[in-house]
Amino acid sequence: MFSNKTPKDQAVREKTAVASASPASSTVRMPSVLSADVVLTGSIHSDGELIVEGKVMGDVVAARLIISETGAVEGTVRAESADIRGRVLGDINADNVSLFESAFVEGDITHSRLSIAAGAHLQGAVKQKAPLQEAPFAEVIELDASRVQA
Repeated sequence: MFSNKTPKDQAVREKTAVASASPASSTVRMPSVLSADVVLTGSIHSDGELIVEGKVMGDVVAARLIISETGAVEGTVRAESADIRGRVLGDINADNVSLFESAFVEGDITHSRLSIAAGAHLQGAVKQKAPLQEAPFAEVIELDASRVQA
């Protein structure tokens, strides 16, 4: 009733809470939320899901990171999965990176999978981590130099 959260923010929280539920237990694991009115100076680490609606002035490490449209990080981001809707001023290193339409990123991205929506801003280098499986090499055929015409 007195919350300043938008329905979209609440939907993201509910969706992540359901996705975090362990199939073996009936306990729902809620994500950690840094609210829009919070500015955190220093690094933050979470073994679970972290939703940043406020501002972090430091490095962020999380299993799953969601930076909302109002969220901002000034520092390095490391995660298994990173959904960026807000601002990141620093490098991102994550297996799965999704930059949504409202994303603003200035920094390098190292990833296994990357998706960038139309309208997202990215200023920096993009590097894909080593592929999980190597591509097959083509067969090498030796040519007989005596049969080549000059």
